[in-house]
Amino acid sequence: MVAEVRDRYRFWIVLHGTRNIARRSILSTRTRRSCPALAAVLASAAILIPGALPAQQSPNASWEELWRLELSRGASAPLVWADSLLVVASLDRNLHFVAPGTPPRVAWKENFDGGFEAAPVVTADHLLLSETRSGAHLVALDRRTRQIAWRTEAGDLVAPPILHEERIYTVSSIGEVHAYGTGGTPQWTSELKTRVVSAPILLGTTLVIAASNGKLFALNAASGVVQDSIDTEAGSIWGHPVVRAGSPSTALYATLEGQLLEVDGDLEILQRRSFPSRFYAGPVAAGELLFLVGHEGTLWAYDWPAANVVWQRALPGTFRAPPTVAQGVVAAGDLAGTFYVVDRASGDLLWRTDLDGAITSQPLARGGTLYAVTEHGTLYAFRPVPGGR
Repeated sequence: MVAEVRDRYRFWIVLHGTRNIARRSILSTRTRRSCPALAAVLASAAILIPGALPAQQSPNASWEELWRLELSRGASAPLVWADSLLVVASLDRNLHFVAPGTPPRVAWKENFDGGFEAAPVVTADHLLLSETRSGAHLVALDRRTRQIAWRTEAGDLVAPPILHEERIYTVSSIGEVHAYGTGGTPQWTSELKTRVVSAPILLGTTLVIAASNGKLFALNAASGVVQDSIDTEAGSIWGHPVVRAGSPSTALYATLEGQLLEVDGDLEILQRRSFPSRFYAGPVAAGELLFLVGHEGTLWAYDWPAANVVWQRALPGTFRAPPTVAQGVVAAGDLAGTFYVVDRASGDLLWRTDLDGAITSQPLARGGTLYAVTEHGTLYAFRPVPGGR
């Protein structure tokens, strides 16, 4: 156990850096597995915190806090929406289904064997949960009954699975690639023996995996056989890729050296663009535009086909999570806990507010409301001010 915690701590330092370690919760969340008494003390019930807005809200605000709800510490998995509920997964091994009314309420809660860093994936019948720890599982939760439909060993999962037709693909943090049938039946396994935090992507019949060191691997999606690998020489890849539709389709990756790469299923780098940024998070696509946020605080709107920077906005924070694109706005959160809303067309800063902890997961936009969760475990909802500018 001590060796495992030490190992994971080193990996966490590589991923998150040393800034503000004392005020953050991931390490303590993980070590609580070995101390149930401490876990019982630190476990927090869902509490509605009514009343005032957080401190340091921008003047002439065009947005406002609607509500906040305290859940589980270590909430670093991206929020998802399923069955009219917000799904909040945490490193505390807790899964909350939250009904976002006024006030909000916890509709359902369960504790699992492993914690969660990857976003849950919603399918027609199930919610796929990626546990993170040695010997962890991919868990399928029945959406109707909220009972475990099946579970299968998948390794330490920090990236979400992907689905294609009757197959599910996962990759673990040490490069174990698995393919399963939709009922969780193992179909093949391939070991890349490299660190991976980026999600796999399917390009035609090829499964592409990006390693943290910047290497790309092409696997036959039907058999798992490694067909090719290349060193992109573009820096580390930590963020998830996006698919660029076409014939054939391609993948777009952002790297820590500030490069955007367009790659096809043969691992040919079709285009390479450079930015004065460090991208820990992958790009977010909205039509032909890509939105990215650099670790140093630059938010970019970039027209990929035109190779043109539409706008850029310097924000004062340090960022690890990708932004969210909503109707008319782009939202992002930094490691100091500041939440920003900027105008989608111009990049002008519309609003900012300070939350109670680091924001390490992508915000969620739904029905005109923005949702964000902090590592402290507090879920926030924000909305435009009626009649605001």
